[in-house]
Amino acid sequence: MSINPLETLGQRIKRLRLEKGMTQSELADDYVTVSMISQIERGKNTPSVELVQHIAKKLQVPLHDLMKNEVEQMETAWKHQLAKVYLLTKQPVEAEPLLLSLREMKELSQIHQIELTMELAECYYLQKQSEDALALLLPLVEELESVTFDDIRILSMLHNTLGNVYYQKQNYTDASYHYRRAHDLTLRFPVFDQLAARISYNVGITYQLHGHHGQSELYLKRAYEFFQNTEHIYEIAATLVAKGITYKNLHEYKLASESLTTAAGIFYAMNLIQESCDTKVTLAAAVIAKENPVAALTQLEECLRFYETAESYADLLLVYSQMALIQLAASQFDAASQHLCQAAAIIERCADDRSPSIGVYFQTHARYHLLVHNYSLAVDFAFKAAAAFASIELLADQVDSLQIACDAYHLNGCDTQAFQTAQQCCEILKRLNGRSDS
Repeated sequence: MSINPLETLGQRIKRLRLEKGMTQSELADDYVTVSMISQIERGKNTPSVELVQHIAKKLQVPLHDLMKNEVEQMETAWKHQLAKVYLLTKQPVEAEPLLLSLREMKELSQIHQIELTMELAECYYLQKQSEDALALLLPLVEELESVTFDDIRILSMLHNTLGNVYYQKQNYTDASYHYRRAHDLTLRFPVFDQLAARISYNVGITYQLHGHHGQSELYLKRAYEFFQNTEHIYEIAATLVAKGITYKNLHEYKLASESLTTAAGIFYAMNLIQESCDTKVTLAAAVIAKENPVAALTQLEECLRFYETAESYADLLLVYSQMALIQLAASQFDAASQHLCQAAAIIERCADDRSPSIGVYFQTHARYHLLVHNYSLAVDFAFKAAAAFASIELLADQVDSLQIACDAYHLNGCDTQAFQTAQQCCEILKRLNGRSDS
């Protein structure tokens, strides 16, 4: 979009409207009056950030482009509100300079300083600059808690954001700690609101990752009960996915199927094809495969085509591994081996070597070699899987992998190594349950 630096915001809106062949009434679209649009175009009125966002959508131009050359002349409150909109619409690159300039202002109140720091940290989090986010958040939460800061809502938001950052770093232990701290604070909220529901969801997810499925169900259920009575459709679907996985882990397959099927449909209706595909993979591998392996493999094949087009290698690796697992359960060893070979061909292309898909791939290979009596290779792959899961603190999956090594040692007559590996599993389980002797 061409930008004239001498053009006012109102003039720019009028020019773009005319270029689109739109009337003022079409631009207003019942959001505001035609008179308001006329006043804005003539420079007689200043639109709110929300109205500018509406106008940008109607004109089909990026909000950032529409607002060029306006930022320097903005009032502080208006500039801050624009930064909030950028964060809400996941445009952190545009939000960052606004927040940095606002933080340089003198005589900011303590609450304003805290708010800007949290928003800048959110900005870094959205850009996957987790260390920069932690550098802002950790000193802030330490300072506020040392002086018994009493705004429980701000403190809960701080801990929740810290949990998000650690989750992004795949440090699930620290993520779980901060999510639980945030949740404890929400218990003092006058009502269970949207923030409390999101925190409850996050706690449920980390309990799920650590294998505490009964506790996971409780937190996810409470989050879902809140979201299902709101218009937050994405949150409803995401919570249904999490509930479906937990139900599967609790062997409640009918409930798992209902949750995952509904979630996949919601994502598809929202045109979120990646999320819909991811949910279908979980549904096929965790639920459908129990009763109809052929149907599960067919659904996974369909998802493969999407991931191939998207060049999503970690997802491809996961699907090939899941297909091999289904075939191993049916003693179709040649077919399973073929899918593992296809997975091996792309594993080097998985840029993120901390992806859980890596661990699933190694674990599936270990199960294959255990079943075809290649016990030495089963041990090798089992330890590779355990190391992959340990690197991202998925301790329950680490134990599952070590159990394969334990079985392989025992079947190969290496009972001493089997006993030592079993002891290692016990120590990890103690850590998982917070009862480590160390």
